Amino acid sequence: MLDKAPENMVAFRKQFEMTTLPQHATLHLFADVRYMLWVNGRYVERGPARFEPAAPEYDSVDITKFMCAGSNLISILVTAQISNGRTRLHEPCLTAELVEQNDGESKIVFDTDATWKWNDQTRYRRAITDWANIYDVVDARVEDGDWTQLDYDDSKWATVEPVKDKTWGMLTARRIPLLRETVVLPEWQASLQWPVTLKTNEQITFKFPHLVLAYVQIEMDADEGSVVELTYSPNTKITCRAGTQTYISTDTHSIFDGGIRVKSGRVTLQSVKFVERLYPFDQIGTFESSDPLLNQLWKTCVRGLEITSEDAYVDCADRDRKSTRLNSSH
Repeated sequence: MLDKAPENMVAFRKQFEMTTLPQHATLHLFADVRYMLWVNGRYVERGPARFEPAAPEYDSVDITKFMCAGSNLISILVTAQISNGRTRLHEPCLTAELVEQNDGESKIVFDTDATWKWNDQTRYRRAITDWANIYDVVDARVEDGDWTQLDYDDSKWATVEPVKDKTWGMLTARRIPLLRETVVLPEWQASLQWPVTLKTNEQITFKFPHLVLAYVQIEMDADEGSVVELTYSPNTKITCRAGTQTYISTDTHSIFDGGIRVKSGRVTLQSVKFVERLYPFDQIGTFESSDPLLNQLWKTCVRGLEITSEDAYVDCADRDRKSTRLNSSH
């Protein structure tokens, strides 16, 4: 179904019933090339790890705390058919399987069968890429409601179809842990008070104490057709619908400082949250000396290792973000 979509950002929905809550519920899923996952309207996870089509790896996500007895909804946004230093242009797909565990016994609840629905008419339009990044082109006016919510009417959405030509190797479990998400706090410009209303050509600015690799989530109220830009992500463009809305970026970006700018219209920013996604290192070593320079050098090296550890060791956090083992220039 993904190869039939004119856009490369495609939404999927699966509604299902749970008479009782399981002790544990694990969603195994894989998408070519990226996914974002919501359960019952709540953002949960994104992935998969970078992969070779001949050896794809599925993620296993614990969604127990997001579920409820009765009706439930899984919503997935898939980014397909893109290519840069971190992804390979390939046939698009999505596959998923929900498994419940009770008293040591496992049972498959469902997989990606014909009961799933899909639609490419979402606020996420065709994404733009460069060598290091994926940039969102968003038009919230396209949507007729919030498709991550259970009460959304998806009766006009198409039914999924199986992939006929298998161009992937055998799926195996992800070999590295899921990345750790950590809220990181910038210092906003002086005297900023929330919420803040911006009009045409107005912006607010911020700065982090060090470089971060993060995605952003913005809660805002806007006039129809207002356009928001992120100065640290120059190709990202967010066109708003009238009223309250949420934007969450599909990719992380290397950020030290920047701004949120209203190119045209009127937007009231209610909250802005940055979330860093890195390999889940636990720092167990320490270093302390009588030389302040050596102490700072230690901290800089530790931070450098952290920010260049995504789902692979990468050469840098902004220019390439390419796996060092594949980079012949190093």
